[in-house]
Parts: sequence; C-alpha cells; structure tokens
Amino acid sequence: MAALSLKLAARELRSGVRGFRIFLACLALGVAAIAAAGSTAEAFRHGLASQAREILGGDLSFSIENRDFTPAERAAFDRLGVTTYTAGARAMAEAPNGERRLVSLRGVDGRFPLAGTVKLDGAPSVVAALADRDGVPGAAVEPALLDRLHLKLGDRFEAGPVTLIARAVLVSEPDGLSRGFSLGPRVMVRDDVLQRTGLLATGGLSARTVRIALPPGQDPRALGKATVAKFPDAGLQARDRLDAAPGARRLIDQLEYFLGFIGLASLVAGGLGVAGAVSAYLATREPSIAVLKAVGADGALIRNLYLIQIGVLAASGVAIGLAIGAVAPLILGQLAGSSLPIPALFAVYPWPLAKAGLFGLLAAAAFSLIPLARARRTPPSALFRRSLGGRIPLSLETVGAVLAGAGLAALAVVTAPTPVAAGIMIAGVIVSFAILWALGRAAAWG
Repeated sequence: MAALSLKLAARELRSGVRGFRIFLACLALGVAAIAAAGSTAEAFRHGLASQAREILGGDLSFSIENRDFTPAERAAFDRLGVTTYTAGARAMAEAPNGERRLVSLRGVDGRFPLAGTVKLDGAPSVVAALADRDGVPGAAVEPALLDRLHLKLGDRFEAGPVTLIARAVLVSEPDGLSRGFSLGPRVMVRDDVLQRTGLLATGGLSARTVRIALPPGQDPRALGKATVAKFPDAGLQARDRLDAAPGARRLIDQLEYFLGFIGLASLVAGGLGVAGAVSAYLATREPSIAVLKAVGADGALIRNLYLIQIGVLAASGVAIGLAIGAVAPLILGQLAGSSLPIPALFAVYPWPLAKAGLFGLLAAAAFSLIPLARARRTPPSALFRRSLGGRIPLSLETVGAVLAGAGLAALAVVTAPTPVAAGIMIAGVIVSFAILWALGRAAAWG
C-alpha cells in the first residue's frame, strides 16, 4: 500500500504543481517572516552577549540614587576588584550667546573606562579632553549640544555654576547602551568638576555608579547578590555582564514578538489560501480519485496519495521560507554595517529557523487536512458530480487538523515573551482569520 501510494504520488507530482502555487507562496511568506524576525533578534542577542563587558563597562556594577556611596560600601567594592566611579546629574548648559539646553552631566574618574573605549573627535584621550586649559576644565560633549548652542570646539559654556571648555566631541561611550535613555545631550567632565557644581548635594536628582573588573574565575551574579545582601537597606542596584543591557534585551524580545506576530498572522491568514489551494487541487483530481475508488482503492490509499503530495509541497514551501528568512538578516547586516544602534552578530541560527519551520508545518497540516478528509470520505458517485464540498467529516484527518491547530497555539504560547503576549497573539490571529474567512464567504455568496 505504501509503495503504491508513493508511486502514484510521484507520478502526479511529475505532472507539475500549478495548482499548489498559492499553497507554496502562502507557506513560504509566513515562514520567511517568522524566520527573519527570529534570526534578526538572535543576531542582536549574540551581539549583546559578545560585547556584554564593554556595554556594562566592567563585570559588575552597583548604582544608587541621590546620595554618595558610604566608606563601607566603597571598601566592599574595592575588595572585589578594580573599580571606577562615575556620577551623573542634570544641568542647564548656557552658551555665551544666551542659548540654553538641558544636559546630562557625567563625571568620571581617572580609571574610566575599565572596558571598551570612549570614542572622541578632537582629543586623543579622555584624560586630554577633560584636562584644564587656562584653569578652565575641559568637557567632551555630544554633537547635539554643539548644534543647539551654536558652539564649536574650544568655545566656553556654562554648566550650572561651572564654566567648561568644549574640548572634544563625544562620539560614543562603551557603556552608553546600558545607561539607557538620556533627557539631554551628554556632557562628560572629571568627577571633581562635577562635585564643584553642587548638583550632587543631598536632595538633588543624581545617580552614582561603580563599575568593577573582577579577577578571572569570579561569578559576577553571585558576588552582586552577596554584596546587596551585605547592605540590605542601602538601595543598591546590582547589574552584571550576564544582563548588561536589560532595556535593549526587552526591546529585542518585543521586536521579535511583534515581527513574529505579523509573520504568524500572515501564515494563519494564508491558511485560507492553503485550504483553498488544496481544495482547488483536489477538485481537479476528481476524475482520478473517482477512477481509483471505482477500481477498488480504499480511503487510506486516497489519503496517503494526496497526503504525500501535500507533505512534499509543504516541506518545499517551508524550505523556501527558511532560506529567505535565513538570508534576509545577513543582507541586512551587510547593508547596515556598523550603523545599527545595538551590536549584532549576523549568522545562521538553528533555533529561530527550527521554530519557523515548525510553525509552517503545523499551519500546513491544520489547513490542508480537512479538504483531504472531504475528498477521502466522498463516494465515487459524488466525485463524478464534482461535489467535494459539504460538511466536514469526523476522521483521522479532522483530528489531525485539530491537533495541528492546537500545536500551533501551544507553540505560540511557548515562544511568546509573556503569557499575556501569547494570549494577545492567539486572539489577534483568531480574529484576523475569522474576518478573512467571513470576507471570503461573503465574496463567494456575492
């Protein structure tokens, strides 16, 4: 029976797949969207992991708000490894022409940065950029501040009660991504200069951070938890290189979720096209099915014959989609180069492709098995009258379609970032499918 089914299926496949072009297109597009979204997100995750130490500025960091570290806290930090202390506050910058702009003022010590490099234009190093000139402290400023205040390098401006000289353009900081959103252009100065502004006084809105380079073999997460436990009432916020940029990580997760949702919605909505393509193809095979049944072929042979064809074509559509989804992020990486705001390592990652392929196969099964059930259960006399439609019979194919649909929903739940997101995804897909189904029925009756 199996050999005969394979032989007949191969013969029909050799005659062409014209009736399955829509089937292939719907599957390939949906799988490609899911695979591309997952592969791109995975590239960003690997990029963050590869530069985690530079993004954090060390192996471990502790932050507090609106106060300085106590001597006991500093002693505990210094025992862990090499430390660098930074502080930040907001200030109003004012140019000689009266232009004003809120800025994020950051004070750094002589060891900054412990990991990575501060990229500057106009100065060879951070030390040179922040050095005094004629008794006036230097500052490295972001280009937006120069544009807003109409300044150029070498000009003076006020930051609170302190006069500064714009000595360098601050292109990037290695830990900029981990620090997140800034209310204004960043201005980097020495820590003693920031102290002189009075902005770090108790009661002001400020933040202090210590970054620590640990000796080899140390567990940053365990040390972070132990240190926080040592000062339970201090309000210390610990972060380690294993989660250097939680904001960026959440953004990547949400990006993958929304793009994956679009891909899944297109895949499920394309399920109407899949079901229609299978039904239309089986309608063209009515004479062949009728002849086979008339000469004694049972329902199992009919099912296996077209199940093999649908399986081969579904695998082909999924393979095409996976190829597109795997290549698209690589092309994005080549086009974007180093202009991406988040580091990325573009490559072929197995898990996103496996997930997309499983989505595609489950969708193909969920939407193609029911038309096959109708064809298998219809008697030869009805086939000759071209009546493949009708009620959906209870059969192995119907059960398989239901299980595939349940598997599709379960996979969406497992791969979603949160249960709420999974519920929204499933509800959105069901609503989209219902609307498209209703429109299709209305068009058919119209």
